[in-house]
This record gives sequence, C-alpha cells and structure tokens, in this order.
Amino acid sequence: EFISNVSHQLRTPLTSIHGYAEALLEDDLSNKELVRKFLNVIESVSARMTRLINDLLDLEKLESGDTKFNFAPVEMCQVMDRVYSIVEPLAHDYGVELDMECDEPKVVWGDFDRLVQMVLNLVDNAVKYTSTKESGEKRVIARCYEKEGKIVFEVKDTGPGIPEDAQKRLFERFYRVDKARSRKVGGTGLGLSIVKTIAERHNATITFESKVGEGTTFKVFFDKYKEEEKPSETTDKQKVGK
Repeated sequence: EFISNVSHQLRTPLTSIHGYAEALLEDDLSNKELVRKFLNVIESVSARMTRLINDLLDLEKLESGDTKFNFAPVEMCQVMDRVYSIVEPLAHDYGVELDMECDEPKVVWGDFDRLVQMVLNLVDNAVKYTSTKESGEKRVIARCYEKEGKIVFEVKDTGPGIPEDAQKRLFERFYRVDKARSRKVGGTGLGLSIVKTIAERHNATITFESKVGEGTTFKVFFDKYKEEEKPSETTDKQKVGK
C-alpha cells in the first residue's frame, strides 16, 4: 500500500510536467505569455515533488531511527521565535493574523532543530488551511504554557475544521482531509505524520480538537525539564517575534 501511495503521489505531478513540456515542444514559442504560464506550472509542480520527496526521506529516517537527535535543554520561546520569523511573512501574504506568545521560561529536554520542524509544520498547516476559508475571521494563535506539570505547546486556528469521520485518520501517511484544499496549499499528506513521529521521539503526547466551520486546536504535551535552574519568575508574556 505504501509503494502504491508513493507511486500515485509521484505519477500525478510527473504526468502534469510531461504534458506541459510536450505542449511547449510542439509550440513555436512565439506566445511568450503562454510559455511563461506553462513554465510556472512546471516550476510549481516540480517544487511540490521536491517537498514530497524530502518529506518522504525525512519521515523514513525518523521512523527507522536513523536520524540522530541532539538532546539538550530547549527553551520553547526560542523555538517559537524561530518559527514566527519563517511563517509570519507567509501569514501576511495569505491575509491570516498570526499571534504567537509564551510565558517564559518553558524548558523541555529536546532537539532544537526537530522541535522547530514540528512546531513549523503545525503552525504552517494552520496558516495555510485557515487561508482557504472563504469568509469570517482568519486567525492562528500559538502559545506555550505550563499545566499540571507539563509544558504544553498549542496552536489554534479559525480554519475550516476537520470532519469527525476524518479525524481518526489524520496522522496517517498521505491522508488528506480535503484533497482540493491540500492541492491549493501544496500539502504532501506527510506533515502530521512527521509531527507525530517527532513528538513520540520526545516522549510527548499530541492531541487535537476540531469542529467543522469553527477551526482546529492541536496540543503537544511535553515533560518539563526537571534539572533546569529557574530564573526569576515573571508574569509578563513575551510576544514572539515582536
């Protein structure tokens, strides 16, 4: 089944590239506007294939244990700040309000780069799918806080939501709730599988709640880093990226 899914995911864009390339070869290339249009499609589809292959290789390494994790105390506010700097321009272009904040200090035992990858996937997904909403508020709120001895990372969006019958398959490889929306935002169907695998490698638990028409909330529960030297307490919230 896995080989079948991979073959299907690659065959579709390859067929598209072949079709447009063939059309260009048969054309006299005098219509520069049409040529540019076809080349843009080829570039876009090629980029999607690259993302798919990269995600496949990444997921395979993560699940096989071949990926080395460099564990150390990680400040989640720094993770969120890195993600904000990457996603905020995209959110702005999509017309989505992005708000990220956390109460310092929130330290977990983890791999900084992989935590950035996990948080980036969740926030990026939230922004992209919220942008497909036809009307109403378009907002994504990500925050990190402590609750009952756990460090919780949460991302909440006002997007289209996930139908109840699709929720049980959400973390499956290649599963996409709405294929039309996924094609529009360039989804590969592997992002949440990667998120789940990274969370598991950190002994973290991931949950979500969703309602169609109202949005989705993902939460990742980490064990608090127990050997940290706690700095002086503060009640101020840090606006990430501000």
